Amino acid sequence: MKKVLIAAACLVLFACSTPKQIGNIAQATTECTDCTVIVEQNKQLNVLGNSDTGTYYNFSENTNTTVIKYTYETGKDATTVDGGYTETLLFQLPNNITQGEWIDKEIQQLNPVLNVQCYCKGKAGVYPITSGIISLKKNTLTVSIPNLVANQQLLNLSISLK
Repeated sequence: MKKVLIAAACLVLFACSTPKQIGNIAQATTECTDCTVIVEQNKQLNVLGNSDTGTYYNFSENTNTTVIKYTYETGKDATTVDGGYTETLLFQLPNNITQGEWIDKEIQQLNPVLNVQCYCKGKAGVYPITSGIISLKKNTLTVSIPNLVANQQLLNLSISLK
């Protein structure tokens, strides 16, 4: 009987996933079949630009933050350079957190942007995100952002962190 109780206790302990700090995430997945998720550990997302250049971004080294890149891609044509349609949502999170929620103006702390790449006049570009919700609970990131461009695909998404 003791062995059964010990085995049951071990099963319960190991079956429950403990929330991981963002800096310790090895993999991120999504149920979207046209999407990919890349976790850039120890990177910072820098959102830059002005009225002449428009908005753009780059990355720099930062041991305190991790960048999440969630990409939706469809219609890729290997015969053309600019074929297909891609939306990439990028934002950064502090490495030392296991849960949190950023709503509307708070979301700006995470430097979120939507990068639209396509051969579609007036739609392609990098759009800063100034409202919405990014939530981290129980190793799941939930993101809800407003509609920034016509027929936007990335509005509500869920990312499992492992």
